[in-house]
Amino acid sequence: MSTEAHEESDQKVIVEALSKGPSLQNCNASSRKFCEADFVLGVPLELSWEMVEEMTFGFRTRIILGDEKSEYLAYEGLLPVYGYQVMVKRYSTSDSSRSWSRDVLEAEKKAALSMHHKNILSLAGYYQSENTTILVFPSTKRGSLDTNLYGSRGKHLKLTFQDKLKIAIEIARGLRYMHEESPQGPVVHGQLLISNIFLRRDLRPLISGFGRATWLHLKQLTKPINNKKCSLRDYLDLESIALVKSDILSYGVLLLRLFCKTSVPQDDKTLLDWVSCSKPNA
Repeated sequence: MSTEAHEESDQKVIVEALSKGPSLQNCNASSRKFCEADFVLGVPLELSWEMVEEMTFGFRTRIILGDEKSEYLAYEGLLPVYGYQVMVKRYSTSDSSRSWSRDVLEAEKKAALSMHHKNILSLAGYYQSENTTILVFPSTKRGSLDTNLYGSRGKHLKLTFQDKLKIAIEIARGLRYMHEESPQGPVVHGQLLISNIFLRRDLRPLISGFGRATWLHLKQLTKPINNKKCSLRDYLDLESIALVKSDILSYGVLLLRLFCKTSVPQDDKTLLDWVSCSKPNA
């Protein structure tokens, strides 16, 4: 079976497992089919706290993140009955961050509903209360790109130049989809960092972390949008173009981290200054 076939099979398992979990165990047959249909259409499933605790075994197994300043804690999880692996992100909220947490969830749900691409990691389920927001994603096996580049507990994945080139191209394809091909208009990620890129077992990268994404609105023009002579600039105002450029800059920084040695500066601004000073004299 091909990798693509495995991925489709895995998605079916998630659909069945989530729809038959504890939070839905009292659903009748018709409502369960409705839940499954929602998932197939890209609608994230609302979960109960009991189901979240069960799939994480009481949040037993932490995933070590390369970014120590991450806004969430990540855990390994297993879907009940089927044992399908998932990644569970847990955001703890205070009074001051409650509104921000709701915004993160709404943006993630909107991303799951509006974007479907092989290089984008879609939200599978969620739970939200006054104190906690939980986001559930399919497991990507190899974890985040920063963990693979810089390692956790002193270990890191040895990527060849060809591996890195493949990863860079696939991320670019996902970014192009967001900027130019998304059905609901251009989407600016806003946090295109190596900590928000996850790798499948075959090293295909998946863009995640849409909590601060921005959906841009196209200007109404008389030009047909499918005119090949037109560019994205023709349909966006200057402020929107600046946001798109910020994503491109982040992608450039991501490339530096992907292809440079791990000893490069960790701060992005310091890294750009370092690159500027390292340029050979003309």
